[in-house]
Amino acid sequence: MFHIISVLVGITFFLFTLIRVFHIWHSITIKNIKTWWSVLVGLVLFFLVSYIIYLFSIASQINIISLDLLVSQVFLWGAIFVFLIFSLFETTLQEMFGNNQKLEKALKGAAESAEYKVKAAFAQTNFLEAAEYKKTFDAITDLIFIQDTDFTIIKVNKAFADYLKMKPEEIIGKKCYQVLHKLDSPWPNCPFEQTLKDHKAHIEEVDDPNIGVPLLITTSPIFDEKGIFVGSVHLAKNLTEIKQKEKQIQTQNKELLSRNEELKKQHSFLMDREKRIVEMKQEINSLLKHAGKTKKYL
Repeated sequence: MFHIISVLVGITFFLFTLIRVFHIWHSITIKNIKTWWSVLVGLVLFFLVSYIIYLFSIASQINIISLDLLVSQVFLWGAIFVFLIFSLFETTLQEMFGNNQKLEKALKGAAESAEYKVKAAFAQTNFLEAAEYKKTFDAITDLIFIQDTDFTIIKVNKAFADYLKMKPEEIIGKKCYQVLHKLDSPWPNCPFEQTLKDHKAHIEEVDDPNIGVPLLITTSPIFDEKGIFVGSVHLAKNLTEIKQKEKQIQTQNKELLSRNEELKKQHSFLMDREKRIVEMKQEINSLLKHAGKTKKYL
């Protein structure tokens, strides 16, 4: 009687597992992960049917299928089930690493794009005031200004002036940290301070509430015809869209982690089921022995 109750409990657990797995399968949007979960649904359904057949056989004493064959198939597909769980875990980790790499490439691409625009727009700084060059300067949609070695803004493009809702002449002559950050000293980790020290280009992400949007800042050094450092080109790229994608990726990673936890629970459940099958076989052998019959299982 005890082993019948055990099988009924097992059937109940598998039924709830099937409902749960199906619900997860239905909510997954990542194609290759969903394929693996489809196989998982089929395996859980197989175990559920096997338990029902086993229950009917021991309850009615009618062997619909050889119990040895049934148990061997349960063990076989149980092994496949374990392999599937680890495969799902591996695929999930690959998706997470892939998402992180996409984010890193997006940030790197933004930085390279900013540097390219600076080089393209200011290849000939001596002609900055030329009409055609000024047109190119103002056509760039990123926020750009030129500053001297004392943080004083000496030139701005149209996009920068428009974003601040100020006229260029209202900005020129002021310190960059006064205009952007409303401070009396440079912003902490200001990339231009690094450019001042080593005369090299530097990149820094800045998220100041006074500006209103996250920015990827690039400061590129400017030298006069004698090679003397005279200032830098300050280019700011809006990271709002990238940050939104980053948040989406983080949400997706969180979903993948949740799926991993589900897989761990399924693995633990399967191991418990396998252990119970062995215990039930031992119990059946014990009952047969007491009844004076030959053991059925090794």
